[in-house]
This record gives sequence, structure tokens and C-alpha cells, in this order.
Amino acid sequence: MNIYAYAGGISLSNRYEVTGRVMLRFVMPGLDTKTSLNVGFNYMKHFVKNDVDKYLVVLSGYKPEEQTTIDMYSIPVTIQYNITKGIIQPFVNGGVSLDYKQETNDQKVSGIVNENKAGISLIAAAGIDGKVSKNFAIRGEWLIQYELGSDLLIHYPTIGVVVSFR
Repeated sequence: MNIYAYAGGISLSNRYEVTGRVMLRFVMPGLDTKTSLNVGFNYMKHFVKNDVDKYLVVLSGYKPEEQTTIDMYSIPVTIQYNITKGIIQPFVNGGVSLDYKQETNDQKVSGIVNENKAGISLIAAAGIDGKVSKNFAIRGEWLIQYELGSDLLIHYPTIGVVVSFR
């Protein structure tokens, strides 16, 4: 067993995503050293700013914008498979997650709409770790999350750092 923490994000013009995660990783060396069971806590902030109606800019000179912010707190349980062992470690993982999602949609024209909900999600991720030292790595990761009975949330790819504690 070891503990790892990941912090990463990405900014793309009028949108960004940041995530932070602390996980317990359980490896069964007798079964497979490349497969692990991961359990922990994840926080994600997803922000998008869009133009609502481009025709209003032409007609009135006013540029209405819509800002959507999602704050998601989750407890994921995943199985991770590292494709290789070594300095470069591509991986895939999948599992379930217990989520609490706070979504705020701020439309400058019609006001603010808040939506809070809890639920269960199916999650899948792919990524790559580049080990810098025994306890430190650079990670690129892409996560897809399906909230059962609700939405498919395709996260932006994130780039960040991983610190492991053994």
C-alpha cells in the first residue's frame, strides 16, 4: 500500500479545469505488480465562459456571456493498470465514484442558476506518468465521467505532479 497525491490542471482560452486528488493505492505483488486498487478523495473545478447570443453584439453592442462553473467532490474506487513499468508508465483505470456536484450557471442576461446534486458515476481514465524520482512524477491524464441517470462529463486533459508516500 502507498499513498499518492496528484495536483494538475489545464487552461484553454476561455475555459479551464483543475483537479486535486489523494489516493490509497493497494498493489498485490503476488497477483500482478502492474495492477492496483485505488480509493481516495478527488476535487475538480471545471470552468467555461461562452458568448450567449452573438447577434446581440451586432444589434446592440452588448456582449452577453454565460459562465458555467462545476465544483465536484468525489470518492472514487478504481482499478488501475500500468501498461509498462519503468521511467515512463502509461496507464488506464476505471471504476465508480460517489459524487457531490455543485454547478453554477451565470447568464448575465437571465441571472444565476445553481444546481447541487449527489450521485454515483462511472469513471474511466487514461494517462502517462513520467517518473522524476522514486516519489515524484509528472502526469498527463484524461478522465471521462458518466453520472448515472444524468450527464456525461468529459473532463479536459490535465497535466500535473504526483507525489508518492510509501
